[in-house]
Amino acid sequence: MNKETAKTKIKDVPLQNFVITISREFGSGGKYIAEQLAKRFKIKCYDKEILQRLAKETKIDIDTLEKLDEESFLYDYAKTRVFDDKDGASPSEKLFLAQSKIIEDLYHEGSCVIVGRCAESVLSSYSNVFSIFVYATDDEFKIKRKMKYENLSREEAEAKIKKIDKQRASYYKKHTGKVWGEKRNYFLTFDTSKIGVKNAIDTIENFIRLRLN
Repeated sequence: MNKETAKTKIKDVPLQNFVITISREFGSGGKYIAEQLAKRFKIKCYDKEILQRLAKETKIDIDTLEKLDEESFLYDYAKTRVFDDKDGASPSEKLFLAQSKIIEDLYHEGSCVIVGRCAESVLSSYSNVFSIFVYATDDEFKIKRKMKYENLSREEAEAKIKKIDKQRASYYKKHTGKVWGEKRNYFLTFDTSKIGVKNAIDTIENFIRLRLN
């Protein structure tokens, strides 16, 4: 059996239910990797859809949630009236718990890809969860991607990368107690500035198919 035949055979084998979580540095291509993996496996990719579910359950306007999600990485300024305060938890903590419940529900609904939102930590005790961290050690790689795909100036791209990565690291530490991007917290990590975005997609797909088979 040649390599191409073996590869085709692997792809034809039905897979067990599984979840891929993608955490990523801003500009590293992580969101695109998540979307492409979902297409290859023919499963759903969840990102802003989680906010939509959260908005429905908490009765917070989706536009408000999206603004808070972007600016404070995740709802540090949520109003206390959204929840009762009997247990003493902050609104931010309560919203995180509500979001975590949604992520667990998505796991039980079937195979999917989940982008960000500490999903790998939320699902750490579940089986067939492949947690991926995507980063880029070459800052120029990230800057050029953001300039190209968001039509930003170099200065805007540099500032946005620094701001968002700082927010993500802070949010992750706050809600998991762990260091964002630390390799021990993930199943696989990829430096896309070294191996390329497409190679990362191919490697993740092949690894998961082999692992589940």
